[in-house]
Amino acid sequence: RVIFQKISYIATRIGLPTGLHFEPKSYCPFSKELPNVQAKLMSGNLMRETRWGSMFRIELGTEFERARKMSEGFINAHNEALEKIKDLFMRMDTAKAELVATVIFSADDLKKHYKTKPKETEVVESVMKWKQRRIPPINREEVVRTVRNLSMLNWLDVILDLPEENF
Repeated sequence: RVIFQKISYIATRIGLPTGLHFEPKSYCPFSKELPNVQAKLMSGNLMRETRWGSMFRIELGTEFERARKMSEGFINAHNEALEKIKDLFMRMDTAKAELVATVIFSADDLKKHYKTKPKETEVVESVMKWKQRRIPPINREEVVRTVRNLSMLNWLDVILDLPEENF
């Protein structure tokens, strides 16, 4: 469920017409509309949830393939964005997806608020402040690496101001 929320945020952020709105919550960007979308997808058998230990796992539903074929035009029109999202999330666990979405949301929020490109250090400080009550605490070095990596992958537009020895 957490990764589904973060993928939905990134999809919305890069311009896919999701109709979702996101706001900062404790686990990073959250859309209060997404549970309704998820319920519709589940009732249409496009996706299903199964228990996986203490978590829920989202899987394709029995009607997914049929719906995918019916949506080929949309998929083809947005293929570049869909591939970019897939490439970003395909090697992530839940904790990393949370951090990535938080970093991207923070950088975007800083840019919108100050109307200028934020510095890496400002993004790191914003994430650390946002996650100050997180248990277990978020690792600052991991935040620094995530900011730099997302910048190198063109997911962030930030001013590089962190010393190279941080990487």
